[in-house]
Amino acid sequence: MRQEIALRQAVQAPARLCPGWRRSCLIQALQLPVERMLPRESLSYQCISPASAAAMIRSDAAATVFDVRDLASYRQGHLDGAVHLQMERVAAWLGRLSRETPLIIYCYHGNASQVYAQMFCDFRFSRVYSVDGGYERLAAALAG
Repeated sequence: MRQEIALRQAVQAPARLCPGWRRSCLIQALQLPVERMLPRESLSYQCISPASAAAMIRSDAAATVFDVRDLASYRQGHLDGAVHLQMERVAAWLGRLSRETPLIIYCYHGNASQVYAQMFCDFRFSRVYSVDGGYERLAAALAG
């Protein structure tokens, strides 16, 4: 029962932080097995510099890179191989990826990516990184 309450609180937190969060995603997330989630304090993401993220992208072919900016910005430009991630697709990715897969998440400046990063950590992903400075700084680090 406590795990169910913790799960409901964890998936409702993004609803307060991100207006784009949709009820259907909450319903999907609530249908995931409760045992797939740890309490929030058990795992946490790491904020990393654009240079560290660029090095990780270059060296770890298994890393999944998520772009959490709006679709128009993603279409204007994104990192090669980056996947556009929207709130309503988080539940699908939770079931698709291995918990040990390195996840590198970027947004405009490094704020929204932290919300997404914490959600993955809440579901036992152990190698989750939010890029400080966002897309432009990360793109510059990869180009340099």
